[in-house]
Amino acid sequence: MTQDFAGSDSGRLTHLESIRGLAALQVLLLHVFSAFFPAVVFLGTEPAWARILHGSPLFLLWDGYSAVYIFFVLSGLVLTFAFQRQAERPLAALGARIVRLFIPAFCACVLAAPFALAFGGLQQEAGRLTDSNWLTHVWSPPAGLAYWLKDATLDPLFLGYDSSYPFAAPGFAESVRHAYVAPLWSLSVELQGSVLVLGLVLASRKVKFWPLWLGALAVLMFRSHFICFLAGHALALALQARREGERPPYLPRMAVIALLTLGGLLCVQEEFGRYPEFGRFAVTSALCDLSLFSLPCQAFPQKIYGAIFIFVGLACSAPLSRLLTKPAFVALGRLSFPIYLVHWPILMGLGSFVLIALAPKLGVAGAGLAAGLLTVAATFALAGPFSRIDAWAVALARRCRAAPAPKTGDEPQLASAA
Repeated sequence: MTQDFAGSDSGRLTHLESIRGLAALQVLLLHVFSAFFPAVVFLGTEPAWARILHGSPLFLLWDGYSAVYIFFVLSGLVLTFAFQRQAERPLAALGARIVRLFIPAFCACVLAAPFALAFGGLQQEAGRLTDSNWLTHVWSPPAGLAYWLKDATLDPLFLGYDSSYPFAAPGFAESVRHAYVAPLWSLSVELQGSVLVLGLVLASRKVKFWPLWLGALAVLMFRSHFICFLAGHALALALQARREGERPPYLPRMAVIALLTLGGLLCVQEEFGRYPEFGRFAVTSALCDLSLFSLPCQAFPQKIYGAIFIFVGLACSAPLSRLLTKPAFVALGRLSFPIYLVHWPILMGLGSFVLIALAPKLGVAGAGLAAGLLTVAATFALAGPFSRIDAWAVALARRCRAAPAPKTGDEPQLASAA
């Protein structure tokens, strides 16, 4: 089905796992820059050189907003393959998905608790030093064991946060700034997207003309996160539609360049709309302003479409696929979910502490550089041990799933992106 996508049976889908690793690195860099060098992330009173960065392709290196949408597209693709093998036991498949996401999320909150006890509140002082309004208003979970238990067990997957658009539990969803691990907001969307993909897989076995239903869902969801899951599902179906013996599903080089260029332009162009040269395209604004029977417009619709184009370009490029199967990229991919989960308390707690301690000696810029480098280094150092928890969650999910289909070999676990 996809074994020739990466050139060999042992390397199938590996380059997609590497894409997930790069996306996790984007999220990490976004948060580091947001905390310690906010001028390169937020538009407002930044110097001229920072404004140039906002409108350049370099911004993609830390565009963690688009990276999360890449996670969602990748989940739609990989979950389609997984659920097709488990279609005879859909409840077991969904239960396994919950187990796979819940265990790392819970352990991330366990990790965050001592950081919050030791360093809680320092991020506000650090934010004032770096002039990061973002840093001063995040990571303020209420005190008490009861709230921590709720945040570790219910909020990430089941209740969501106020940014878990569009389906957060009304009256129960907390503000994401109260989360022990704010990136967990995306896991409720992941679970909702998993249900969507599972439903599509089951519908394709029962309902005639299901592509029409897929198109109808796209119209309903074209302004929300869920269009990413639909795009990943559609790409999986396109890969499966190839006949046996056909050439690998790589796109011509010019098509790849066009997809990456268009995707990058869409992502970079939508920079908060404060300045005309960085604002949203008129057609995107028009689509968001339409009164349609569809989900409301998400905050960054252009980044959603841009992320889809970027993912397809990366996934369907033969040269990039070979590059992304290099050991360094593969290793990054395997650490992607741990990086995504563990960096938050390190950044908020240890990073803020280091910045405050070093600012009198090195200045705010020098202290920010030191704090940022330490945050990245500590994240990678802790992601290694945390990956064992991640692997245990995958193994337990497999046992819960007990898929009837015979195993065809070890496959990279790609569906864990958040």
